[in-house]
Amino acid sequence: MTAWTPSALPATPSAQDAVVRPAARHLLSRLVLTHLVRGLTIAMLAAGLAGCAATMENPAGAAPPPPFTAPVTHAPEHKAPPRDAATQVERDDPLEAYNRRMYAFNARLDRYVFLPVVDLYETVVPQPFRNGIGNVFDNVGEIPTFANCLLQGRFDKSAITLGRFALNTTFGLLGLFDVAEGAGLYAQDEDFGQTLGVWGVPAGPYVILPVLGPSTVRDTAGYAGDFGLRYMVYDTLYEETGNADATALRWGVTALEAVDTRSRIPLRYYDAGTPFEYEWLRFLYLEKRKADIAR
Repeated sequence: MTAWTPSALPATPSAQDAVVRPAARHLLSRLVLTHLVRGLTIAMLAAGLAGCAATMENPAGAAPPPPFTAPVTHAPEHKAPPRDAATQVERDDPLEAYNRRMYAFNARLDRYVFLPVVDLYETVVPQPFRNGIGNVFDNVGEIPTFANCLLQGRFDKSAITLGRFALNTTFGLLGLFDVAEGAGLYAQDEDFGQTLGVWGVPAGPYVILPVLGPSTVRDTAGYAGDFGLRYMVYDTLYEETGNADATALRWGVTALEAVDTRSRIPLRYYDAGTPFEYEWLRFLYLEKRKADIAR
């Protein structure tokens, strides 16, 4: 999945700040929680019927999406630009010089930092427990997914997502078990980058982000939007459980989510068996994002 440096608080806050800031934060968390509880109440009454009706009509969520690791031959038909058409190549990847350097940097970071930690994680934590940890993080991610489904006007997907969150939070023990999938409610893959695409925002140049990897200018803005919403969800959970000032817990959860996410991505840099791995990954990423927005 970038590091954020929170602004330092004043060393000697005023008396007004000491009263207003906690009150404002508490009010915000209460508002967010109120809307979540209200949404869950509606979901418990309606998501079952909406989800069943949607799955009977074979909605977009009727089957799990294909994995990102499909070979090029399974990607949608696409005629690659001629290699001698310099202007076309430049338009597709005008940041190629930077992108290739960042690609190499990410490969080294992955090899010497992330993969050793992932290997240790997979050795120490048994697969069933890793599945549960991943399910909990996925369940939290249903909230941004639900918001993006609404923003895209895809109400069948929003009903499925709300039903999944309600079932997995209650009967799945806060998302530890994905009972919703057994009920025919499959996870929807929607993010703010796709929402911007549905709204007609152009993708912009292809760009390799530090740590996060392949993206576009539009998807980079999407990352920021999804992260902001996810941060609000976590912040509300910490507030309501009395852990608002538990810095170690916050960083621990963030680190665990990063390791869990990397462990579920089968991609290994320079393991494609081709000298054109950079072009191959760029092609797959851009075509996949087009397909994600179109479906």
